[in-house]
Amino acid sequence: MTRFLSYIWREHRTASILFAVAALSFVYFLADFGMKASHFSHPENHERQLELWMPPRYVAQSWQIPRPIMFDIFEIERNAPHEQVPRTVGAFLNDTGMTLEQLQARVEAAKAELRAGQGN
Repeated sequence: MTRFLSYIWREHRTASILFAVAALSFVYFLADFGMKASHFSHPENHERQLELWMPPRYVAQSWQIPRPIMFDIFEIERNAPHEQVPRTVGAFLNDTGMTLEQLQARVEAAKAELRAGQGN
């Protein structure tokens, strides 16, 4: 086995490096997917009460709200540059002067609308 690996390294160094990078990238993204799937599969992570540290994307995943609706909740234009999207719930609240309870009510209302539209 070591002879084979040394031959591959000696004769096809660039391909070996590219393969190693691809393999490591695959493992990284597989682990990332597994951690996210595991986290959001636990019921305590579904529809969590909003906290200041939460990014809008986390809120959308926790509440299973589509991105366009979450953009409406956070008053973000659909094609807004990344820099204009608030990084956390706390940053959004500071920018708008809204309270956490008001934002929580918006999220709950949007989820109720989604459920009513799906018949759930």
